[in-house]
Amino acid sequence: MGTKERLAFDLLLYMAQLSGDVRNMGWIDVKDGRILVCQEKTSAKLALPIHPRLKASLDLAQIDYPTFIATQHGQAYTAAGFGNWFRGAVQEAGIKDRSAHGLRKSAATRLADAGCSEAQIKAITGHVTAKEVERYTKARDQRVLAEAAMAKSKTNTNSLLSNGIDLLDNSLPKRLNCKGFKMVVADREGFEPSIELPLYTRSRRAPSTTRPPVLIHCVSGCVRSRFAGSGPARGR
Repeated sequence: MGTKERLAFDLLLYMAQLSGDVRNMGWIDVKDGRILVCQEKTSAKLALPIHPRLKASLDLAQIDYPTFIATQHGQAYTAAGFGNWFRGAVQEAGIKDRSAHGLRKSAATRLADAGCSEAQIKAITGHVTAKEVERYTKARDQRVLAEAAMAKSKTNTNSLLSNGIDLLDNSLPKRLNCKGFKMVVADREGFEPSIELPLYTRSRRAPSTTRPPVLIHCVSGCVRSRFAGSGPARGR
């Protein structure tokens, strides 16, 4: 904290603006806890609340120059000058393949991950169309939906099978007898947890004449079953 490099990092990340707008921001733009921005590229005018972490950096920054980030001569950076200085700071920090614009993308991603709508993200970034920000919300929605789906599968192991544990084979008798063995039902790809089940037989005859253990396989959502030592599995 307290360095020009850290201030530039916080401005880029917490303002979510292009580097051209960040390098021209100054103390005159601070009004009522907000920073007023007129975007260089689109001419859009934004009033952006100051994030607490950015405020902490600003409180430690020098106020001797008009802009937040200034050259050693107290002047605002040119586009090329700011780019060169920032890349040098990144390399000095031992970080590879990172840019000032990447922090703007990270800011938009964070807003999406926080649950912000497309309209809310546009209000911060200044994007004009929904298409410009949907790349961030789509990635967020996919992760949220995937996590919700997996959470449901963990709470109901019986629903992991296409026709349920109790309906693995239509020819099973209504009442099944456990013979003291166990079998394991598991997805071939390992996405679903293994389910250890009591082993039932398909025979109504006495225990001494029961048929071999039933083997269950889940293959791409299709439940297949066969008897140990018998022929190919039959789809159900």
